[in-house]
Amino acid sequence: MLLSFITLSVTLLVLFGQLSRTVLSETFSEMTAPPRHKGVFFKKQTGLNKTIPYSENPGKEMIVFDVDGTLWPYHIDSDPIFQDPFVIKSVDNGTVFVGNHTIHIFPEVEETLVELIEKGYVLAAVSLTNSTHKTMALLNAFDLSKHFKHMEMAPEPDKLSLVTEICTRSGLLLEDVLYFEKDPGEVFDMLWKHVIVYCIDENGLTKDRARKGLLVFDIRPRKERRQHLKSEKREFTDKNKSRPAKERDGTELEGMIHNGSAIDYQ
Repeated sequence: MLLSFITLSVTLLVLFGQLSRTVLSETFSEMTAPPRHKGVFFKKQTGLNKTIPYSENPGKEMIVFDVDGTLWPYHIDSDPIFQDPFVIKSVDNGTVFVGNHTIHIFPEVEETLVELIEKGYVLAAVSLTNSTHKTMALLNAFDLSKHFKHMEMAPEPDKLSLVTEICTRSGLLLEDVLYFEKDPGEVFDMLWKHVIVYCIDENGLTKDRARKGLLVFDIRPRKERRQHLKSEKREFTDKNKSRPAKERDGTELEGMIHNGSAIDYQ
């Protein structure tokens, strides 16, 4: 009788121990599991995920590139190698020549564009240029034009007008545009018109830059939250409105953009 009681007691203790470990394990898992945000793991927002995130609204979120300085390290209107007579040719190994000069795109451009399309983003290219035919010739020579659903190039009036024209044609909203630019002094008008701007450095477009830009884009305030930003926008505008865009505080703006806070609405 005593032996049976001892055996039963030991069995109950073992079962209780296993149950306790299971409960603690499940509780710890729930505490440490990343919370979900908009249908995806929150690690997308915190930067723990080092890959380019998927579009949360495929086909309705557009990424626009100002081609000079983002896709290639040239400014076609001013770089001497692109002056007339302009002769461009490409050979079978992908090398592109302008006259006697070999030119190139940034190393990660092609694979980054391909992955962005695979993740559901609409891509567009713009250029405020007097040399539309030369810009198109470069895009075709590097076989990049196939990646862009929309392309808008003109000598005037400004880059915002080019982006607005694309949005009108595609039926997308300006607030659903992520704009990549090399020159912070060129983006003031963009910031006031619902466009999220991300400036890149002299290394051009890379996967890491695309990912960081999309992290800023993903947390952008939507229409219902813009009211909270009006006072910040007014303060910044009052400081800069009396100066032409080229003479405004580009250094301060560049810091805002790279810090992910250049999200401003009217």
